[in-house]
Amino acid sequence: MACIFAVSSVSDIPRLPEGADKNLHALVYFGLGVLLTRAMSQGDPARASLRTALLATAVAALYGVSDELHQSFVPLREVDALDVLADTLGAGAAAFGLYAWGIIQSRHAL
Repeated sequence: MACIFAVSSVSDIPRLPEGADKNLHALVYFGLGVLLTRAMSQGDPARASLRTALLATAVAALYGVSDELHQSFVPLREVDALDVLADTLGAGAAAFGLYAWGIIQSRHAL
């Protein structure tokens, strides 16, 4: 989260090709989703419950909203609701992917 905050504080960022910005948001928040889900499940994929996946996604989404609010105070930066959507989708893909992986691993152990 500190890295995301630091990058969001940079005023003059290079322009990316159309759509690349949203892909980058999703990728960065995918990483955040992995970290949040693993932390909330104490590093054990079998403990990554549906509740954990939902909570990790919600925390990442709220951080995405706060990041956009932060950017509103940074010169030359813009607030974009679609960035929050990309953040949420990226984090959700990671969280629910780890949840599914936990289910697969627990069934495979049987």
